[in-house]
Amino acid sequence: MVYYTEMPLLRFLLFSFTAYAQERCFDLNGVEYRCVTINTGVRIPWVQAFSNVLGFASGSAVGICTLLFLVGAAQITISHGDQTKIDNGKKMMISALVGLAIILSAYAIVRTVLYFLYEGSV
Repeated sequence: MVYYTEMPLLRFLLFSFTAYAQERCFDLNGVEYRCVTINTGVRIPWVQAFSNVLGFASGSAVGICTLLFLVGAAQITISHGDQTKIDNGKKMMISALVGLAIILSAYAIVRTVLYFLYEGSV
């Protein structure tokens, strides 16, 4: 049996960026804000941490939608006139575009809300 301690890459990916408890931090002007400290010693505001996670998740989702769109296009291309494969490819392409529109609009809404709540700090 292989444990995670025997695989350094897996251990790094799982435990290298563990977030610890929320702390009180101060910026250069002495203004207090809430921050998250990860085990690398880096302190960032929790809003920035949320924004980073949101950016990664939305970027990954956009990549997946793009991949699904290309798979649908390839399915249409290699269908050889089979109407069911063409219809499935069209459905996949339309679904990927709808998913992309939902993801981008949700990203824009969340970023706008964060911008107005935290005075442009994100």
